[in-house]
Amino acid sequence: MWRKDFVRVETLDIEDLIQLRDDMCDENAHDLKRLDPPTPTRYSDEEIEAAVREAESGVPVGEIVRKLRISEATFYVWAKRFEGFRTFEICDLRDENAQLRRLAGDLARNRKICKTCAAKVEEHDHRESELRAAGSRMISECADELTN
Repeated sequence: MWRKDFVRVETLDIEDLIQLRDDMCDENAHDLKRLDPPTPTRYSDEEIEAAVREAESGVPVGEIVRKLRISEATFYVWAKRFEGFRTFEICDLRDENAQLRRLAGDLARNRKICKTCAAKVEEHDHRESELRAAGSRMISECADELTN
């Protein structure tokens, strides 16, 4: 029979991931274009997809480029970007990405709150143990005085 061995992979905390992202930004400061979100375009995703689909159906690229007043290089960037995707899939991926970003932010905030609460609980437990120790000492001192 088949047997699969699973290797446990250590995961990074949210703060470690944020630090890693910041470090990558610092290292790749010369390549800001790659890290920044795409610049807004005057054409919607639907229009871009329609142009790419036209080219796939046999319309010459030069004609499409002239009609849209864009360069061929821009058109081929669009074609590469939309290769294998439909507009609704890209929109779904963008929505999912935004949702995951919000979720990661919430997790980071929750983690920070938990650390703060844990520190307060630990401080309270430390004070409580000191008070118990002091109370025990007082009781034993009183008992010693009463026996003497």
